[in-house]
Amino acid sequence: MHIRRATESDIPHILRLVAQLDYEVENEAGEAGARAVLADPACVVLLAEDQGQVVGLVGFHIVPQLHHAAPVLTLDELVVAEGARGAGIGAELLKAAVDHARAAGCAVVDVASAFRRTRAHQFYEDHGFVRHGIKLVLELARNDS
Repeated sequence: MHIRRATESDIPHILRLVAQLDYEVENEAGEAGARAVLADPACVVLLAEDQGQVVGLVGFHIVPQLHHAAPVLTLDELVVAEGARGAGIGAELLKAAVDHARAAGCAVVDVASAFRRTRAHQFYEDHGFVRHGIKLVLELARNDS
């Protein structure tokens, strides 16, 4: 298994994996969103490949934050393909993201996770993350025109 940075040619793989998190992204809007993320210099998407197959991804962004007086890496997505889970791929992807954070001088790595994703919570806690605060979300209507 090896980890590499995603490119535009990987968008079908990216969308297939993100869809496994129960997001409806395998459409034109999802493709446009993936292109925007890949083009944004603050964002990184890393893919795990095993025997030529994309089996996982981690997406994150790094931005400076005033209250840390340093950059912060925020994990946006971490997913391993259903048939490849339990083999340590998620841990390797997380390690790669943390390595990026250290190289960028980040103060912390943070992640938000839906209440229902209890296995994900345990995964992050097993890797040194601690519960801290609460995330609040205001959904904004999308303009469909």
